[in-house]
Amino acid sequence: MGVVVLGFALLVGWSLFAWIDDSEQGNLASGLTAAVAAVGAITSLIISIRQRRVEEGMAWRGRSDAQRANEVRAHLSAATRVLKELEGELGLRIRVLEQHQRDAERYEQLASLNAEQAKAIENLVGRQFARQSRMTWVQWVGSLLAAFALGLVVNWISAPALDWVRQLLS
Repeated sequence: MGVVVLGFALLVGWSLFAWIDDSEQGNLASGLTAAVAAVGAITSLIISIRQRRVEEGMAWRGRSDAQRANEVRAHLSAATRVLKELEGELGLRIRVLEQHQRDAERYEQLASLNAEQAKAIENLVGRQFARQSRMTWVQWVGSLLAAFALGLVVNWISAPALDWVRQLLS
């Protein structure tokens, strides 16, 4: 792995050297300095990435089998707790859903009954309005006849009363 990294860094450095050499038209010292700096930077970056990976692997390898087994057990017990919580939550939601379904069925039955009841109430109210209309007409005719009779009586009484008032004033 180290030979491949070093070869890659040299290739990149040499390419950079050639590019700088072309752009500066023959300034060999600056091109060589840039190539060495590029090789150093790339090598340092690759080595630091490799070192981090090695440390991560060593952290896992540094534990004993018992420690790793305990960690696995802890993760499994945590997963079991989460699954139990999810199962309880799912059961609760299923019960709520079943209750809502029962409510929906009951309301659908009430809606169908209410349609029949609404028709019956409409018929009852229609009959009541017809009866009320007839009673209103009878009252109107009765009031008209009473007013006519009262008018006759008042006219019959008012003529002698008007004569008497005229005699008093004269």
